[in-house]
Amino acid sequence: MKQFSVVTVILNDACGFNKTARSLIDQTSCDWEWVVIDGASDDKTLRQIDEFSKKIDYFVSERDNGIYHAMNKGINACNGKYIIFLNAGDILADSRCLEIIDGCIQAEEPVDVILGGTLQNFDGMMLYRSPKNMSWIRKGLPAFHQSTIYRLELLKKRNYNLNYKLLADYEYLAHLCLSGVSALYIDRPISIFSVGGASYKQFFLKFHELFDIKKNVLKLPFITAYFSSLFRIVNSLIAFAVNKYMKYFKFENDIDNKVIEKDFLIKKEFYSYNKED
Repeated sequence: MKQFSVVTVILNDACGFNKTARSLIDQTSCDWEWVVIDGASDDKTLRQIDEFSKKIDYFVSERDNGIYHAMNKGINACNGKYIIFLNAGDILADSRCLEIIDGCIQAEEPVDVILGGTLQNFDGMMLYRSPKNMSWIRKGLPAFHQSTIYRLELLKKRNYNLNYKLLADYEYLAHLCLSGVSALYIDRPISIFSVGGASYKQFFLKFHELFDIKKNVLKLPFITAYFSSLFRIVNSLIAFAVNKYMKYFKFENDIDNKVIEKDFLIKKEFYSYNKED
C-alpha cells in the first residue's frame, strides 16, 4: 500500500494538467499512486494525459456531475493511506513536499488530517498562507484543499456531499470536526494555488453555501453565520480584483524560495468542535 494517493480531476485543461503532472513526477518520494479523473475532455487534454500514462495508476474519462462528483470517483479508486487532491493546474511547492510530509507523519501517531501552507499565486506575485488552527473552521477552511491531506479511510466512509457545488470540502471538514479530529500542522508550503478559480467568481453561490454550512452544520447563530460568510465573500472579491490587475505591475518576487527554504514548525492536536467556544 502506498503512503499517498494523489487525485487529479481535469476537464479541458491540457496546459494545467502538464504543470500538475511535472510537479508530481519530480517528487523525490516514490511512495504514491496517481488517480486521474477526466470529465470527457474534447480538446488536447487526453493526448496530454497519454504522455504520462506510465505514471498513472488509474484513469477514467467520462462525464460527471461536477468537480466533487469527479473527486468522489477518485476517492473510491484510491488505495493509499492518505489522499491529496491536485487538480489540473495545482502544483506541489517543491520536489521534496511528499518526502517531508511522509517524514512528519512517520514521526507522529497516525492522524486524520494534515494541514500545510500554501503559496497563493496572484498572477506572479506569491503570498504565503500558513495553515490555521482547526478552530478556524468557524470562519472557513484552515488550509487550502491542495494543502489538506486526509486519511483515505475517512473519505471512503463519507464522500463529499454533492449538494454543495463549490464548498463540499468545507462542509466535509466541518462535519468531521463535529465528532473530533486529530490534526497535524506543517507550516511550510505544500502547494501553489493560482487565485481566480470558480469559487472566486460565483460569489452568490459561494455565500449561500458558506452561510448554509455555518448555520446548519456548525450551528452558529444566524447573525454570526451571515456576517462571517459576508466577510469571507468580501475577502474573495478583494483577492479576485488583486489577481485581475496584478498583471499591470512588474516586480521581483522570491518569497516562494525564502519560505520553502526556512525552517518549519510542526504541531499536532486533537480538535472537537464546540459552537460555544
